[in-house]
Amino acid sequence: RGGGKAGGGKGGAGGSDDDSDLEAAADFDDDGEGDDDELDPAWEGGDGFGDNDYSALILKPDHANRPLWICSDGRIFLESFSPVYKAAYDFLISVAEPVCRPANMHEYMLTPHSLYAAVSVGLETSTILSVLGRLSKTQLSPEIHSFVEACT
Repeated sequence: RGGGKAGGGKGGAGGSDDDSDLEAAADFDDDGEGDDDELDPAWEGGDGFGDNDYSALILKPDHANRPLWICSDGRIFLESFSPVYKAAYDFLISVAEPVCRPANMHEYMLTPHSLYAAVSVGLETSTILSVLGRLSKTQLSPEIHSFVEACT
């Protein structure tokens, strides 16, 4: 018979044990994919409208010289082609968690844990907000100020 594993199907070498492992994995969650039903809204993305529409942000006059886009939900986008990329990168890895780092644009997320880690290495709330403000293409939102102050 074809289509089976070497050594046979059920009753062969490893046949019934593999089936019981699959059944146990399927019992882990109703959809068989693990406990992924409760997603953090910050990781869900969106269609570019509503909560994820940042078209109203006002750019600073010298925005071309600044490498960060900082969203009010804590997401930070770093332009890796910026002349000050290295300094911004070094700072971001101390205050935010990396999400995705393709060639030209890196995404980070401010989290309570990442800010706690920043404080544990000696960064103060005022320093974090000051550097984020200096590197950001837009003014920091009140939500970012409140979140950083609450977590540090």
